[in-house]
Amino acid sequence: MSSTPTETKASLLFVYGTLKRFEINYPFWMGPQATDEAGALFLGSAETLDMYPLFVNSMKYENCSPALLNLPGEGRRVKGELYEVSDEKMKTLDILEEVATGLYEARPIRVRVTKYRRHQQSGHNFKLVAAQEVEALVYFRAREFDEDWRVSRPLLSEFRAASSLIAEPKTYRSLPCHMACSDLETPPCRPKPMVLVILDGVGDVQCEVLQGRTPLQAACDEAPALSLITRNGVSGLMDPYAAGYACGSDTAHLSMLGYDPLIYYRGRGAFESLGAGMTMEADRDIAFKCNFSVTTQIPEDAAAGHLPIVSHRRCDREFTQEGPVLCAALDGTTVVSDVMGVPLEHGPHVIRVTYATEHRCGVVITGDFLSDHISGTDPLTDGLRLIDCSPVRGHEDDARAVYTSRVVMAASAALAAVLRVHPINEERVAVGKRPANIVLLRGASLRSFIPEFERRHGLKGFMVAPTCIIRGLGACCGLDIVESSGGTGDYHSNILGKAEAVVATFAAHESTSTPYHFGVLHVKGTDDAGHDGDPALKVTMLRRSAEAIEYLWRTLPVGSTIAVTGDHTTICSMEDHATEPVPISIATIPATRGSHNPSSSTDGDVPTVQRCWSGRVEGTLRFDEVDCGLNGSIGRMTGGSLVDCMKAVHYGTDL
Repeated sequence: MSSTPTETKASLLFVYGTLKRFEINYPFWMGPQATDEAGALFLGSAETLDMYPLFVNSMKYENCSPALLNLPGEGRRVKGELYEVSDEKMKTLDILEEVATGLYEARPIRVRVTKYRRHQQSGHNFKLVAAQEVEALVYFRAREFDEDWRVSRPLLSEFRAASSLIAEPKTYRSLPCHMACSDLETPPCRPKPMVLVILDGVGDVQCEVLQGRTPLQAACDEAPALSLITRNGVSGLMDPYAAGYACGSDTAHLSMLGYDPLIYYRGRGAFESLGAGMTMEADRDIAFKCNFSVTTQIPEDAAAGHLPIVSHRRCDREFTQEGPVLCAALDGTTVVSDVMGVPLEHGPHVIRVTYATEHRCGVVITGDFLSDHISGTDPLTDGLRLIDCSPVRGHEDDARAVYTSRVVMAASAALAAVLRVHPINEERVAVGKRPANIVLLRGASLRSFIPEFERRHGLKGFMVAPTCIIRGLGACCGLDIVESSGGTGDYHSNILGKAEAVVATFAAHESTSTPYHFGVLHVKGTDDAGHDGDPALKVTMLRRSAEAIEYLWRTLPVGSTIAVTGDHTTICSMEDHATEPVPISIATIPATRGSHNPSSSTDGDVPTVQRCWSGRVEGTLRFDEVDCGLNGSIGRMTGGSLVDCMKAVHYGTDL
């Protein structure tokens, strides 16, 4: 194989910064949907033979772009990517890099190929092999960089925006160049939409009532459209965070959106409360994800000072009429002393309560000297005693955590006192229903800092998710929240209406200067059915979800990419989350998408190209735990790679 160009004029370009695949400027300047005929073709990865200083500019230059200086012998060997770039594309990149003003300069360097794309397209001017040494152009930063970089900026061997966000979470700021610089000309690429469909709690195991099938297998039998993405794309299994973890929806969604929960997660309370429309003062107020629940108190236990038994953590899923009324009655409750009557020295503390969905509400306790290093009051299982809130392990001597525990128990008692005498509970008891006589407080959290989705991925995104904890998490990640007709976040939710809202949102912003590139559609009812131990209802929710998936496939523009997966497995027989991975399918809509044929097991959509991933041929036809696991070409991945995996399919590159 040779690295000598043929007659067509093209250059070999070494890219080390935000123009790399999966980084923020790639889809707008290097992507496959360029306006010029010959764009930039990814060939492989490489490393410089010489050492060069590579660092990320500080905030004083507005956009924290990576800077590579033409000082061979200093710094480290730099890792990057190699592209075949046409002369026309180089002229466009010269504008982006402001070569005319001297901001960057293109110079040749020697690099060694470390990984090459095995399926290089015919017609490439450059053919690479492993360990080959080639000459390539690179853009060196020539001015406007930190002059004291030797002492002030860490030197890198490889730039990744995700690593910079972790290293400098509150000072690293980088947006796609055309978003950060208003006078920069419109980029040549206009990426088509990407949509992530999250079927909450989608995974399961075989159920006897479904003749030994999982709910997904049963739903695929009844609704072939559920496998539309599977039949037209690549599939596999995904651990939402990591193998062996039974994630909550909050940590799973964080991971799947590209944020490591070990770094960014502080508790689910803030997500629930913000999603319910509440405001929080950062690093001061403390929020909880809460349930209206039922407790029973044995007289002897009460006399002995024991806390009551939580008989039902969910008082009633059908609570949309009573929940808002009870929240209004609880909102504004104030505590000035603890349960022993001792004054709270940093009080008073006002309790704000807002209805969320079903039996859920958001609670925010305001005031000074509060900590989120506490346990809450929720035992997490029916039949156990209410938890006596206390500092979590490692914070037993933390004065703030000790004080906050007293505040929380006082708040719990104060809310219970209001509920005990409320007319709604008197009416419920009179008709034989369980009284909602306690608010369980869990997931204590302050409002923490999470970098915006645009900074993390370079994509402007939105979310359609009526469920408060998910919409609150999305808002914290910088995703715009879009409402949908009939979206309720429960069994009655209009799932097709959510898909219609996704398509309409992309269309409404398509011609604007800041169009959306990424949408998230969340379905909660599949998870609720698992928690309620109802396989048949889970199948029903999956069938209804299939209608939404089919609508997206038929209606989004050709070239759009859709991923379908779940945030965790919720096993009906356990009525809880489990550690099993979930299936995932990703496909880009082809120009030859098939016509609907409801009587066909393949729904009329026969793949028009051979499906493969990193050279592995795809054989999956059904979106279920078994087929995706046995025949999927993706294999088994983690949620932290999900967005990059979608980008790889969307841009036609490998990870």
